[in-house]
Amino acid sequence: MTGHRLGDGESAELRGAAGAAPDYVDWARRYLESAPLAVAVVRGSAHTLVYANAAFRQISSRPDAEIGRPLREALEPAVAFELEALVDQVRRDGVVARDAIILPGAAGAVSRDYTIWPVYDRAGGVGELPVQRMPGRAVDV
Repeated sequence: MTGHRLGDGESAELRGAAGAAPDYVDWARRYLESAPLAVAVVRGSAHTLVYANAAFRQISSRPDAEIGRPLREALEPAVAFELEALVDQVRRDGVVARDAIILPGAAGAVSRDYTIWPVYDRAGGVGELPVQRMPGRAVDV
């Protein structure tokens, strides 16, 4: 089995121009944007949506999710309400919520499966919370 080998453009990009430090923020943003996994990033106690890739926007209840707005304004209210409680738990406890399933209210609706983890800032507090959402599945409630 062979792994992915970086092409000339990729390896130069990772090394940076003339040996300079590469711009990992831009590089990561471009790769996350095209990733098949739905990923968003939330910041602060107001649950501000600071990033949502194309896959997250596509499967979220509101594809036009507004970056820079609190979750309750950026996503459908029911989804935001469910997600805010989980985000608060991860922020408070500093523990990864892996494959947390949020069940819908109505029978036959689609469950939402999230993984959320804390990213610590330089002061040691929780800075951002990346949110990964897996495709939902129909459930009987």
